[in-house]
Amino acid sequence: MHPERAMPTEPNPSVKDQTSEEDLRVAESRRLVEDCFASFRTAAHEDLGIVPRTGGWVLPLVGLAAGFGLAVRAFRRRRRLQRG
Repeated sequence: MHPERAMPTEPNPSVKDQTSEEDLRVAESRRLVEDCFASFRTAAHEDLGIVPRTGGWVLPLVGLAAGFGLAVRAFRRRRRLQRG
């Protein structure tokens, strides 16, 4: 194997430091979002009593959001076809 084609054994230290710093920021942001969502879910469950504590509500919510998005898209397409 030619020396110029050899794979480096150690990553560039500046890239490694930057990546680890970005990973730390992403992990901290994710933790904050998870904490906020957990407190929202707990409050909704205590106030309304209808929000399950498990992930069983995710699928219906995603289905509702996707259906709404498709309905809005179809409505816009129909109006565009009527105009043009």
